[in-house]
Amino acid sequence: SLLNPRVLGTTARELMRNRYHRILARQELNSARAYDRILTNSRYSRESMLKAYGIDAGVCYLGIDAELFRPTGAERTRTVVGVGSFDRIKNIEFVIRAVALLDDLRPRLVWIGNSGEAAYQEELPVLAESLGVDYSPRLMISDAEMVEILNTACVMAYAPRLEPFGLTPLEANCCGLPVVGVAEGGVRESISHGNNGLLVDAEPAAMAGALRTFLEDPQGAAEFGRRARAWVLEHWSMPAAIDRLESFFERTARSEKT
Repeated sequence: SLLNPRVLGTTARELMRNRYHRILARQELNSARAYDRILTNSRYSRESMLKAYGIDAGVCYLGIDAELFRPTGAERTRTVVGVGSFDRIKNIEFVIRAVALLDDLRPRLVWIGNSGEAAYQEELPVLAESLGVDYSPRLMISDAEMVEILNTACVMAYAPRLEPFGLTPLEANCCGLPVVGVAEGGVRESISHGNNGLLVDAEPAAMAGALRTFLEDPQGAAEFGRRARAWVLEHWSMPAAIDRLESFFERTARSEKT
């Protein structure tokens, strides 16, 4: 019954939450309309902004710090690495289920994150153990430690839900690491199938099959990683990103004068 105090309390909280989100949406729209030019990090983000606010934004791709993310010559192991906060939207359980399908290879799964939901972090080791996956979470590690792991893994698994862009695969590539990503959102732009990684459907079996390609052929994975790094340096360098941003500034300034 709605006269139940608990029900009334829950309903009031929901109404307040909905009102808060409506106010926030209006504020975001007003803020967006106040700018002469808005840049997004991907075509997918641009389409999302057009759908949400009716605003045409430009696309200015980001660049990678190739001096920080670089090959170190470390020996690679039969390890799958994932990077992303320990939140459900990063779809870590999907990767665990995919790795579980590689039980004959028994790769280790290392997951790096700088934050996350406490409850989700507790669930993941339980799931991994139930599926026989050697799961090693790494929370709040340094950049140097992250680069070390990216240089000792064999392949990266990347499966976030509707990621706006996906910078992490490019950082992995710069360390000479091939990437397997789910073809959703902006990941379809940061991963070019066959050039710096493989794109797969959002099915654990599809992810597992692509991971197997690299895990079963370490030499082939290493060669793919070398090509991936060269491809990223050509298309995603920091100097090129700065040039793109400066070009937008110049065009915006010129349009104001006319």
